[in-house]
Amino acid sequence: MPHVVETVYKLRDNPNTVTFEEDGVVIDFSSATRMVCEFSNSVIVADSSVTAALFNFTSSVGVVIFNFNDLAISGKQVATLRIYDGAHPDGQILTHPEGAKLIFDFQDA
Repeated sequence: MPHVVETVYKLRDNPNTVTFEEDGVVIDFSSATRMVCEFSNSVIVADSSVTAALFNFTSSVGVVIFNFNDLAISGKQVATLRIYDGAHPDGQILTHPEGAKLIFDFQDA
């Protein structure tokens, strides 16, 4: 399976911006209420209902800005991203465009 690596520079002001699509069309996040990201090798969970500043999914259709710079995570982490809205109260798993796995590579700057 293909993968996309987003580098997170720890303790720096470098958010990661990713555009999500489904069947070539950007996803409309206008009704989204919550976003949760779990990492493959960490017990840390990023949850917008706990810390809203970790995610910005209201700036543009299909665009999510991840502000993970201050998370105490190291190395490459496969991300499982769930988004919640009225149609998906139990959360819907999102993948990077073209079905790729989204990987965050946490680097000391």
